Amino acid sequence: METYIKDEIGAIEEYLADEEQKVEDANTAVKNAEDKMKVESNPSNDDIKNAQETVHKVSDRTKKAALQKRLDAVTAAMAAKSAVERAEAYTDSSSLKEAEKALNNLTRTNSYLNIIKDLGNRIAKLNDKLNVSKKLMKLQS
Repeated sequence: METYIKDEIGAIEEYLADEEQKVEDANTAVKNAEDKMKVESNPSNDDIKNAQETVHKVSDRTKKAALQKRLDAVTAAMAAKSAVERAEAYTDSSSLKEAEKALNNLTRTNSYLNIIKDLGNRIAKLNDKLNVSKKLMKLQS
């Protein structure tokens, strides 16, 4: 009986050590993606994929949810930046609404305030540009 208990304790300790390593690996991968998320740069798709794969390996639901929330903030920032870039390339009401929607999704994460400010300023300029274009079209009609 004593051997059985020692074996069980050993198995539990091994599981916990393995789980701790998974959490550490996931935290490192997510932090890598976060560190690359800046106004002028994004993490690569491989960075995001690696982070997501390591997060999926974590068994502890609370830790996994916290890591996923951080990774979701990174992907929301990437999506917002892409939407604004599309709106800058082709400015119309639809692309501007998509950019605003993506920015609102990012704002809900309460992360990357410098990126939110930059994208908000860029969207405001696009709004001004679109409004001027509409006024010019009315005048020409």
